[in-house]
Amino acid sequence: MAPTDPPEFEDWLQLASTLLTAVLFVVTLLAFRRRRTTRTLLVAIGFALFALRGLFSALADFVVSEEIGDTLEGLGMPLEIAFLALVAIAFLKS
Repeated sequence: MAPTDPPEFEDWLQLASTLLTAVLFVVTLLAFRRRRTTRTLLVAIGFALFALRGLFSALADFVVSEEIGDTLEGLGMPLEIAFLALVAIAFLKS
């Protein structure tokens, strides 16, 4: 989507998902401040990566040109995989 095109419903859902992820990141940071465990830190880092992926996607949808947007969305895939890996490691950690 070029910045001149009107945003689609999917773009707004992606933006809402990014905002929710940012809120979850803040909540996990507060939990980490209260109880410093490796598991909480891994989940907080995972939510930070996922929020960064959402930020890249929002920039690609609402701000930058199509060429730069494709690059930003391409950078989002490794961040998404890293998020899934960190959350899986956090929950498997004993």
